[in-house]
Amino acid sequence: MIRHLKHHEINKPLWDEHLQQCHNNRIYACSWYLDAAIPQWEALVSDDHQAFMPLPVYKKFGLSYLGFPPFTQQLGIFSLKKIEEALVKNFIAAIPKHIRHYDLFLNTGNNFDLENIIQARTTQVLQLNNPYETIYDNYSENIKRNLKKNSFSISENIPPQDVVKMFKDEKAHQISDIKESHFAILEKIMLHVVQNNFGECVAVVNEKGEMKASGCFAKFGKRIYYLKGSSSEEGKEHGAMHKLLNYMIEKNANTDFEFDFSGSIHPGLHRFYKSFGAADEHYLHIRDYRMPGMLKWMVQKIK
Repeated sequence: MIRHLKHHEINKPLWDEHLQQCHNNRIYACSWYLDAAIPQWEALVSDDHQAFMPLPVYKKFGLSYLGFPPFTQQLGIFSLKKIEEALVKNFIAAIPKHIRHYDLFLNTGNNFDLENIIQARTTQVLQLNNPYETIYDNYSENIKRNLKKNSFSISENIPPQDVVKMFKDEKAHQISDIKESHFAILEKIMLHVVQNNFGECVAVVNEKGEMKASGCFAKFGKRIYYLKGSSSEEGKEHGAMHKLLNYMIEKNANTDFEFDFSGSIHPGLHRFYKSFGAADEHYLHIRDYRMPGMLKWMVQKIK
């Protein structure tokens, strides 16, 4: 049986403990991450607590619906046991009936023949279980060329506020659905990462110490996540982001970690991340409207 839990009913320490043990765990499903991205999230949990699904619940004009919180690439169903197609379908079917619409990104462990699939999205992941020299050999010639000509330096322990400000100034205008409130969420996530030693904020700086690229990187399970970052126009001209990502890859090479670029279906970004030797991983985008046609039309207009 699958139970629906309101936010106050969720045992967050147990949630995080079990998530850590899931083979398909993702940092986006940690209770602290969800608390930052969507504070009143709810959950579906199996009776034995072996499988669970966060529910990112939003409300608008009296209607409850599930959406994807900002900076949250993958949610869906997580399990301590092997995930079967029936389990995923049962959890989706158990979404409470008062939820009149859902628009969700699942995770790479939920790839089955489901109903209401909109598309298969991709992220790019690089295995780090080789010496750096071996990983570097698989870089594209363009990446190698940009690294060789780059004269900037790496600066560690950058305040998360500075990384968010640079992202807001240099990158946010390219994202159509970003809101002012999202920057506070991003800063809260990055602060938690740094303050709890889950990762670090790093920058590429010129000889004057001016940031030309920056990013936040977090470790959870066996993955290192490139959570978010950006590059200035000068940084783009000099391959600053190449240097930043290469630094994190070299620093963690020859370990059991995977480097998750938190990739994109945008052709340019997809090509850029793949040029580091990363492989595609796929996850599903599903959507359904559980309402009459006229109400469905209204919801589509107000979202």
